[in-house]
Amino acid sequence: MSLTRILSAIALGLIAQTGSVHAKPVSVPFDPPQVEAGSDTCSPRPPQHVLTERWKDYDGGPLGDRDVRLIRRDLRLLRQNDAKRWFDVIEAADQRLLKSGDGYDKTNLLLDRIDLLVAAGRMQDLADEGLVKRLLDMAPAGSASVKRTAAELLYNGTGVARDRKRAIALWRQAAYAGDSTSLLRMVELSYKQKIDDWNIAPNVAVTMALGNLLGDLDPLLCDRVNRIAAIFRDGEVVAPDPKLAEDWYRFAARLGGANAAWNLAEMNREATEVDRDNDLMMKSLRQAADFDLPYAMLRLGGILERGALTERDPEEARALYEEAAGYGDPTARIRLVNIARAHKNEPGGRARLADALDRMIDAPGTPAWAYAQRGNLVLEQQGRWAGEDRAAKLYAEALKIDPTLSAARMHLAEIKIRDADGEQDLLNIVSELRDAVYIDGKTEPMQDLQAIFQCRSRDAPILSESKYWTKMEEFAGDSTVELTPSQLDAVNPQDDPLTVARLQSQAINMRARSLANFHDVNPEGAGDKMRRMTEASGGALYTAEAKLALNRGHVGAAEDFLAQAIDAGETGAKTLYLSVLGSRTELDKSQRERMISLARDLAKNGNGTAIGVLIDHGIMDSDTAWRTYRDAIARNGDVKAMLFALPYLKKAGDVATYRARIRSTIDCTTSMALDYAHVLRKIDAKDGAHHWLKIASAVSEGDGWEDVAVADALREMGSSEDDKARAMKLYRAAADRGYPLALRRLLSLRQDGKIEMSTEKTAAMTVRLLKIAAPKDIADIFNFLEYSDPKVREIVNAKVDRRALYAEAAKKGNAAAQLELARIVRESDAPDDTAERYASLLQSAADGGNADAMYLLSQAYAYGVGVDQSMERSRKLLLAAARAGNETAAATARLIQQRETRK
Repeated sequence: MSLTRILSAIALGLIAQTGSVHAKPVSVPFDPPQVEAGSDTCSPRPPQHVLTERWKDYDGGPLGDRDVRLIRRDLRLLRQNDAKRWFDVIEAADQRLLKSGDGYDKTNLLLDRIDLLVAAGRMQDLADEGLVKRLLDMAPAGSASVKRTAAELLYNGTGVARDRKRAIALWRQAAYAGDSTSLLRMVELSYKQKIDDWNIAPNVAVTMALGNLLGDLDPLLCDRVNRIAAIFRDGEVVAPDPKLAEDWYRFAARLGGANAAWNLAEMNREATEVDRDNDLMMKSLRQAADFDLPYAMLRLGGILERGALTERDPEEARALYEEAAGYGDPTARIRLVNIARAHKNEPGGRARLADALDRMIDAPGTPAWAYAQRGNLVLEQQGRWAGEDRAAKLYAEALKIDPTLSAARMHLAEIKIRDADGEQDLLNIVSELRDAVYIDGKTEPMQDLQAIFQCRSRDAPILSESKYWTKMEEFAGDSTVELTPSQLDAVNPQDDPLTVARLQSQAINMRARSLANFHDVNPEGAGDKMRRMTEASGGALYTAEAKLALNRGHVGAAEDFLAQAIDAGETGAKTLYLSVLGSRTELDKSQRERMISLARDLAKNGNGTAIGVLIDHGIMDSDTAWRTYRDAIARNGDVKAMLFALPYLKKAGDVATYRARIRSTIDCTTSMALDYAHVLRKIDAKDGAHHWLKIASAVSEGDGWEDVAVADALREMGSSEDDKARAMKLYRAAADRGYPLALRRLLSLRQDGKIEMSTEKTAAMTVRLLKIAAPKDIADIFNFLEYSDPKVREIVNAKVDRRALYAEAAKKGNAAAQLELARIVRESDAPDDTAERYASLLQSAADGGNADAMYLLSQAYAYGVGVDQSMERSRKLLLAAARAGNETAAATARLIQQRETRK
């Protein structure tokens, strides 16, 4: 049946006219015919994976009984996709078609050969074979397709000198012969210029072209209908008519055209040309997906994954991605990686992510980030040390593909620093990190460079270089805004807009710590969307909020945030939560069980904090911990775990390996450097201990506790007079800045006769210490004063109101101060210093766990001093004091027990 005849009346009803230049495309009403046809009428254009599978092994043999028109379409699609790759296959198939007959003659071969050579860019072969000349010689008397192809070559100057006048003449001849493509080309040219001997009006020419293009009900009908729809949608030959384009796509889809169904779905999804019809869109999308078009599978999968326009179905979405990935679609592989990454922390999640990344890596055209992420996952799965070699190869491969991938460059540098031996190795690593800085200007590689020069290179500390990169980080303006709780409290959006703006900018860029601080400063500004973006990017938001809560002393809130962080799979949350639980003085049964469970879980992966908690809380001794977790430490041990392991290592090679690992990953802080120095001294590595003492001092930021800690270590581990002198200098510097522990160290050294200090200076230092000390330390300082020189005590007592200091500390709940104030009240004759006040202070101190206060309060109850006499209450307090460590109470309790036994 000819569809052209159905539409012929339209063409006959239009009037031909002499051509004049038309400024813009004309409107042409050309509706799809009303015909009955089955949904299998068309043979849709095959997807790329089907085409590849069908032709990848073709060797020139028989082509089977497929319709020649479908074979030629396959070869045309292969030529359009990659003519160079498929050149030999197309060439062999064309020759086979010629041999088989079936309407394929030498003219068809000539036309296909020219198209193939041009598409493959083999213009020299085109000239050598003389094909264009043969075609041009044939054109005047040739078929419409010969004329059309010759015209295209002449018009574009392909393989022949450009001759547009001759080209137009050939197109005109082909158009008058009824060639659809030539008719449309002449219409397009007529919009731009007047064409001699062209007397068909544009609307008539277009109608004739479309009628001829529609043709018969054959397997290629949907391809031609798609072209008609595209003509109305593009609006180059006719005025744009999206509604008519949609009608033609509907027509093709009803005939089984999957490609038309895809275009129909996209038109309705975009809804820029037609009114959206969600039902039609979903129906069309499923039709296209059922034909195994990967891009349709991806679109449908995305809708099902998000639950947009239809009920959410992540499993069907995953199945669609899996199928599309199986057909070689790279986007589908990326989607599967993203899904696997989102569920990485579920049971089996890392294995699924590894499989998804491996599928990407095994496919051609793998992006660099896939290698980098696979490297990260290797370290997670196999361990920081066990997986190091494989991860390094993956990072190196990522950089081959994309030298600008700074994350891979940083990870590789972090691995290489361990084995850096000599100046050249260090320079190479520094160069890698410098490149990462220049590529994207981020702070992370700058921070790595600071660490290398502070402590991680063999020649560290090199403070000039470290300070340079610190300044560069500050200059870049990309460093995270660090604020203490008191500084956060002082930030006001109205008074300090610059700080708020920096916090907001970094929060928008999904920095978890900045978002937590921004929310603290401006709760209304950090909305749910910003939080979701940060969480989706892998930012440890709950952990950041927990740290902020801890800094404010809100331990309960911090634990709540950390529980959420663990549920969200945030890196480092479990370790921080364990540290919080492990630092509690009292744990209920549930908390203790949670702490032990968490510690065991983390220790299995070489977590040093967890191993320390298990030892400190008596779950196992050090030797048992070593035997239990030595393999985990070797595979993935962090710095704390390796510091724990060092004294247990027997072989010099193992010690050297662990020391290199520690050096390459340790945080360049005073506390960590001192911890390392103490361990090195323990294993008799004196040179190493001295080196890390030097680093501890170099990286100190001038805080009082750092100066005192370094000074203590110098006194303990230093062997020279210079070490002792440096220690004294640090104590005095910290004391001058008002750090209480430094003052106490100097006073203790003076009292022990290890340094000289005048009586007046000693007294002045003691007075200063009492004024700045924490309330809980007041009683201890006065007790210390009792053992000082009488002259020092005299001066201090004259300058300090002992009772006022005790009273202030007692008011803040310090049990020792409450006891001492009670003693003062007991000896006082002041009207307000009554026996009841004495007993009340003792009760407060006893409630605070002070053993001496418990004993004195038991005495008060025995004799009725300030309280109603009660021997039962006195006995209970006596026994409590004994249990709390008061020796007098313990001796009295034993005497009482002996007497009761004799009775």
